[in-house]
Amino acid sequence: MSANDLKPETVSHCHHQVTELEAEVLQLRQANESLQTRLKAAEHLNTERQQTIDRLTEAEDSLNTLFDLSTVGFYFGRIDPPISITLPVEEQCEQLYQNFRVMRANQAFADMYGANHPDEVVGMGNPDCHVEASEKNKAFIRAIIESGHNFRNIETEEIDRHGQQHYFLNSGTKIIRDGYYTGGWSTQIDVTELRLTQQALLQAQQDRVAELARTNQALRNNLDRLAAEPNLDAFLGHVLTEISQQLNMHTAWLYRYDPQHQTLQLNNWVEQGTVQPTERFAELEDLAKPIAIANTPIWDRLNQTKYPFVITPDNATQFMFPGTENWQLQWAEQHGIESGINILLSLGDKPLGLLGLLSAQRSEFTSEELELAQTLSQQATLAIQLTQLATEAQQAALFEERNRLAGEIHDTLAQIFTGISVQLELLKYLLPHNSTEVNSILDRIGSLAQTGITEARRSVWSIYPDSEDSADLAQKLTDCLKNLTGGTDLQTQIEISGEPYPLSGFLGTNLLRIGQEAIANSLKHAQANELMIQLNYSPERVSLCIKDNGIGFSAQVQTQGFGLISISERADRIGGQLRITTQPRQGTEIFVQVTL
Repeated sequence: MSANDLKPETVSHCHHQVTELEAEVLQLRQANESLQTRLKAAEHLNTERQQTIDRLTEAEDSLNTLFDLSTVGFYFGRIDPPISITLPVEEQCEQLYQNFRVMRANQAFADMYGANHPDEVVGMGNPDCHVEASEKNKAFIRAIIESGHNFRNIETEEIDRHGQQHYFLNSGTKIIRDGYYTGGWSTQIDVTELRLTQQALLQAQQDRVAELARTNQALRNNLDRLAAEPNLDAFLGHVLTEISQQLNMHTAWLYRYDPQHQTLQLNNWVEQGTVQPTERFAELEDLAKPIAIANTPIWDRLNQTKYPFVITPDNATQFMFPGTENWQLQWAEQHGIESGINILLSLGDKPLGLLGLLSAQRSEFTSEELELAQTLSQQATLAIQLTQLATEAQQAALFEERNRLAGEIHDTLAQIFTGISVQLELLKYLLPHNSTEVNSILDRIGSLAQTGITEARRSVWSIYPDSEDSADLAQKLTDCLKNLTGGTDLQTQIEISGEPYPLSGFLGTNLLRIGQEAIANSLKHAQANELMIQLNYSPERVSLCIKDNGIGFSAQVQTQGFGLISISERADRIGGQLRITTQPRQGTEIFVQVTL
């Protein structure tokens, strides 16, 4: 059949089918092109995705390397079971402390606990390493909860596997899922060395404050003693005792410098807190004899440096007084002496002496302790200087008083005794002839002798002229009691009976000093809380009584202080009657009465 034989509708149908087929081919071709485009896009996305994966892998590797090699401790912890963020803070703190465990850590973190490998710290919890009952650790746990998500530089006190304590600074972030804390990443820095250094500095500051307080107390004690003790040599012994006690020294030797003979002479010796009498000085053999400063290394060194010098077993023989080395080494071994401190006593560039302090407790001293020794030794310098000034003033006063008394004797006593001599010559002449006249002459001689005695007493007592400072004893005692006991817990009372009248300077001064010494004894030794002073005036006599309710003492036991000795000497000096009444735990009463 030819094409001409086809019906028109058949041809039309075939043409329509061809058109549809062409359209489908076109669509297929377009779909293929679109697919190719998408395939290219997919390949591009896959390339980018692989590049991203590669970068992430590289970043993870770098992070892991940083994690493993970092000197900062990194660790990841898990909270099992998780903690609800809605619980009260105290309950969250308790659960966090108990439920947190380390799941991953780097080597730096493991090193902080003395572990050889990070795996050894996996599973470690707070109770395993935290210092028990540490306030820092309690604050650390609370800060984690209260910070919400992040915490920074919170300090903990922890113990490593060897029992050593460390201080760590912790920072980190928590993971919260569905309202629960599940874990978190944290860092840890060891600041132990820094904290120990800070603690050492703080302790050094506290020690310095304590040393300054001890120095101030020692200076206050010495000043109080100087106010109550006019005997400067006794005051010097007290200063050495105070130095020995403050520095815990076994022995203190003080040598006075004699510039005229260029020697050092032993002046004071304190052993185990007790001033030794001069009768014992001979026991020190050559040390008690004058020491020539020529060829004496310790004297030369101290004058050059002006700073305390520590004597040790290594340098002892080099710096001992020449010729005494063997004896001193034997003495030091006998008393267990470990070391010593030598201090130059000087006023400006003028050397006054040498102070030797010996310790049986230690072989080394800090710079602060040497400064304390230097400061306290200046009190000994003060005492020596006061002694020298007092001696010079006393010599000048004696010279002046000698001239005054010579004039007094020439003007009064010499004339009286001249009259007695004339009357005696007349008596020799009249004795064989006129007994009546003899009796009259004897009466005149008696009267002249009595006048001479009165003038002699007046001349002696005039050595101590009256002064306002001591004449009003009642007021001076009141002021003294107020000054010495002010600010203390001691309850005091003073009673004045009779009509007060001025006393001679000699009598008033000595009674005042007796009162001062008795008050000082009550404050320092009696542990009393009540003190009563009674001062009684009568035309014929004056009496002073000081009574406390302290611990008292046994009158049969010899005391180590100078207070009672000073009181006794002063009572004898003014011709007073002294009575000391005391018993252990029954207080002390000191009574002195002077007949005018």
